[in-house]
Amino acid sequence: TYSCSAYLQEGNWGFSAVMAGTITTIKLWLRPVGGAVGGILGDKFTNVRILNYALIGSALGLLGLIVAPMMGMSSTMTVNLCIFFILLVGLLTYAIRGLYWAIIENLNIPEAKLGLAIGIISVLGYCPDIFIPLINGYIMDAAASQQAGYQMYFGYTIAMTAVGIIACVILKARVAKKRLQTQATS
Repeated sequence: TYSCSAYLQEGNWGFSAVMAGTITTIKLWLRPVGGAVGGILGDKFTNVRILNYALIGSALGLLGLIVAPMMGMSSTMTVNLCIFFILLVGLLTYAIRGLYWAIIENLNIPEAKLGLAIGIISVLGYCPDIFIPLINGYIMDAAASQQAGYQMYFGYTIAMTAVGIIACVILKARVAKKRLQTQATS
């Protein structure tokens, strides 16, 4: 969220601080929408499937933020795409944050160990909040320009999202295998 505001101001988009702040604020207000919509869809189609789709959509949105300025479109079209991709990534990020708690039901954790599991998941799940600003700062210092720095940063985020997508695919396969084993023994 904070990187998006700076990206809008420093990424040669022509946004004023007020406009960048407004877009970032709208993105923040997507928290309850993303969480609720992700949860509703997760209940309807399985949490792991919707989490995977949200990760894929978020990666595509970040890719759009990298590619849009290079497409040679009019500045108005580029700005509109930038706003769209930032809000899309925001919506999907909040769906992801809601859904990664819901997938715990697929892990068959004994109730006596559930608190420990949630604690470990919390540490891992919120580590990016600690390290991403440091990584972003390092990338921005090493980049040739502000726009290139943000593009590398979004690329790094896409790579980390790919790890999440792979984890979802593995979890989905494990759940399907367990379901087949349960059906075979029934």
